[in-house]
Amino acid sequence: MIVVGDPTVLSLDPLWRSFLNYIYDNDGWTGQPPTWNPETPVNENADYAKVFRDRAVFDMNDFTRKMEELTLAAVDADDSDDMDQDANVDRPWRDLE
Repeated sequence: MIVVGDPTVLSLDPLWRSFLNYIYDNDGWTGQPPTWNPETPVNENADYAKVFRDRAVFDMNDFTRKMEELTLAAVDADDSDDMDQDANVDRPWRDLE
């Protein structure tokens, strides 16, 4: 039997994790080693995807903070420049006088 798939994604399901651990423990595994400890007993009620969801939320919040800092820094830089240099720039989001 050959299983083609991302072992990290498959390991999020307890049944697949058990199967993948069995394959690894019995020298049937090829390729990169598992990203989890295959010697740790599988908890059938565990939410293995929670770790990835929590990490994704953290990464998105971090990215949002960085984007906010860059945006505010750009706004501050625009306010300090001479506004006459932008007089002929098309800015559809501003009302024309």
